[in-house]
Amino acid sequence: MKRPFIELLYDTIHSPSIKATKVVKKSRRRVEDLQSLFASLESMTDLDTETIEAEGVIEVIGEIVKQIHALSLALDLSGALQATTIDPSLRMYLSDAVRKLGGYYSAASELVCAARHRACRLFESIEIEPFQIPVPTSLSRSHGKVHAEIQQRAESPSGYSHAP
Repeated sequence: MKRPFIELLYDTIHSPSIKATKVVKKSRRRVEDLQSLFASLESMTDLDTETIEAEGVIEVIGEIVKQIHALSLALDLSGALQATTIDPSLRMYLSDAVRKLGGYYSAASELVCAARHRACRLFESIEIEPFQIPVPTSLSRSHGKVHAEIQQRAESPSGYSHAP
């Protein structure tokens, strides 16, 4: 089984081969916070129950994405890892993953800005309601997987993203 991304990131950013600059030291603390958030998320998702309390899970996932976004802005991970002795494919994977995960926060922020903008009528009648996610009893911890992607779109002159 593959190791979780946050654990790989933690081990890599704490590698002695990475020069411990001020930015790297701050990023190490941020990655430690990510690891704590990930551990709390792992302890929440007991797939033996019929439903997962969505509110707590979503809150922790949101904080993880927010922290990764802040990490992506604060640290040029590919630059920091350039002089290390780690596997080049791991270096590329970590850099891409931080950039992509940080993009979820950027995309959500753009949607919130668009929703608040009066000229964007698409969001006029949206209602937000809490919900629970039913989990099939046949689903075991080792088989649960979520895959999601966000693609960058061209920006319009107004500053809002749109499909070309």
